[in-house]
Amino acid sequence: MARRILFLDVDGTLVDYHNDLPASAVAAIRQARAAGHLVYLCSGRAKPEVSADRVVLHGMVFGGELYRADAMKVSYLLGSPDDHTACVAAFGHLQHGTWGGRGAEALFGDVGVTGVTKAYAVDALLTHLGADRADTVAFGDATVDLPMFAACGTAVAMGNASPDVQSAADLVTDDVEADGLAHAFARLGLLGPPR
Repeated sequence: MARRILFLDVDGTLVDYHNDLPASAVAAIRQARAAGHLVYLCSGRAKPEVSADRVVLHGMVFGGELYRADAMKVSYLLGSPDDHTACVAAFGHLQHGTWGGRGAEALFGDVGVTGVTKAYAVDALLTHLGADRADTVAFGDATVDLPMFAACGTAVAMGNASPDVQSAADLVTDDVEADGLAHAFARLGLLGPPR
């Protein structure tokens, strides 16, 4: 098998909804890397900060100055779907999304720079590596992952993904809490012997 380039969403794909990383996912990623595959995170998360007991979101700002020069994306809690609709109406020139819960449950909204999507990240990395799109595999669970699916040769939806994401995938694996990522790696033959 040729070297594959794997793009992993984080929330609901790599980690569960309690921000826990399954040991099976860690083992699968290590085996895939040992077999010569490249594994990258492809996430809309802010830069992670490692604390003594877990990874938390870095730079989360509660209050403070409304206008900042160092922000690429702003995430906010949704009190209702109307919050997202109001944000889109107020800032229509920016890119908007929702995310956060199992399936299509929207717990958070975000607003960011137009054109900066997971597909943009895939394209930038492929250009940098001089790699072929046919050798890429995207793993995700939410609507925000659909551009990444379209930018990759193979798309894998988690079993906990919303119906629109599952219908866009080439393969639907098990739930994130049922070792879905590891099962998908095995089904795709990514855990082979080292090369």
